[in-house]
Amino acid sequence: MANQSAHARGLAACLGYNHMQVRAVLQAIEQAGIAVSRSEGRTRQYSIDQDVWGPVLIGASTSVEWVNWRRLARALHGIVSRVFGINGDRVDPELVSPVIREIIDSVREDLLQSHPWVSHPGGRRRVLGEPLARLLEPSDSRQPEAMPSW
Repeated sequence: MANQSAHARGLAACLGYNHMQVRAVLQAIEQAGIAVSRSEGRTRQYSIDQDVWGPVLIGASTSVEWVNWRRLARALHGIVSRVFGINGDRVDPELVSPVIREIIDSVREDLLQSHPWVSHPGGRRRVLGEPLARLLEPSDSRQPEAMPSW
C-alpha cells in the first residue's frame, strides 16, 4: 500500500525476510484477489488497488507511510551503543562534538532511508527538528557554527 508496486526481492531486502517467503505471501495475496501482478523483465511486480483496498486495509487514514523499521533500528542502535560508550568523565568536552558528528555520519544513510519524510530536507526538519536535521546534512556542506552545542 505504501508503494505503487513492489517485487519480492526488494520487499525482502527492506523487511529482512527471505525473498522466497515474501514471494509466497505476495502470491497468496494475489490469489486472494487483493493484489495484482505483472511481469517486468525477469521480475514480477505486485500492486494493490489503493482505491478499492485502502479503506479496508487502512481504514479512514488518507495515506500510508512506510517506516523502514529495520534501518531505523540499526541507526538508533548505532547511535545509542556508541554514545553510551563515551566516558564523559574522561573525555574533553571539546572532543565530544566531533565524536557525535562521526557517530551521526556513520548512521546517516540508515536514518535518511528510514522514512520518506526524513529523506527530504524539509520533511527532515519537520520530523526531527532543526538541530538533528542539520546533523544529517552531508558533512561537506555543514558549517561548524551550524552544529548544535553538546
